[in-house]
Amino acid sequence: MKFDDFLKKKGRRGETRIRVRLQDLGKRSSVNRQMWFNLFAETRLANSDWNFLFTALDRARPGTKATAQAICTFCRGGRTLSGGRVKIGANVTLGKVVSQEKYLAMLSRLDAGRRFPDMDLLRTHLRLHMKVSPSTSPEDWKKLPLGNKIMWSTFDLVNEGHPFSYPLPPLNVIVCMLGLELDASPMLIFEYRLPDNVNTYIPTFCDVYGGKLWHRYFRPALPGETYGHTMPTDTCPDQKGRPEVVHQVIEMRNLVKPIRYGV
Repeated sequence: MKFDDFLKKKGRRGETRIRVRLQDLGKRSSVNRQMWFNLFAETRLANSDWNFLFTALDRARPGTKATAQAICTFCRGGRTLSGGRVKIGANVTLGKVVSQEKYLAMLSRLDAGRRFPDMDLLRTHLRLHMKVSPSTSPEDWKKLPLGNKIMWSTFDLVNEGHPFSYPLPPLNVIVCMLGLELDASPMLIFEYRLPDNVNTYIPTFCDVYGGKLWHRYFRPALPGETYGHTMPTDTCPDQKGRPEVVHQVIEMRNLVKPIRYGV
């Protein structure tokens, strides 16, 4: 059931209160407007989930900040990685693209200065390991995570060893198709296979809106779809979205190719 259908069963006064609260939040920015659309488009959350969200929003303090916090809390309450399971063959290579500085900043936060006291040292380590096979990297480097909390990955079921399609599109096309945005930092390309104990799932509303930073370019999978699709950015409106799944964070040891810069 969609949230829209659920609200209609809560009585006119309750329905109106929640709709007005969500509309006020949606007016704040293009990111919030997309969140509003995605909330009402989501079909893979249960009635019990919608009931929890309704209660959380109804009890939240007035204001858009409190509304956003209620949504984050709702999504963090065991509702991530809850979309339908996606079956991907063992030989399929998955991939992700991320800004170098954002990725290194994430490693720095997780490391808390234990091994990498500053960003310059991290950049040096990255350049060194981009030149060698992942299998020959030191164990401490193999243990580094490729993401934080949840990983988003694309893949290609036709060209199983080439997650971004074959031949590899230009970086600006890859970034646009994945719903990402270029910044001043170089973009890193990761290609990996998942361990047997890591499952893949269709992305849902809660995989996007459980964190502090909400992403503009996302839309829920349609009913009946067996995996998600990325939402391309406004810079390439004619491009189709790429296949997309979410899964637990994996380590560097799962890379099948050295990290490389997109060009």
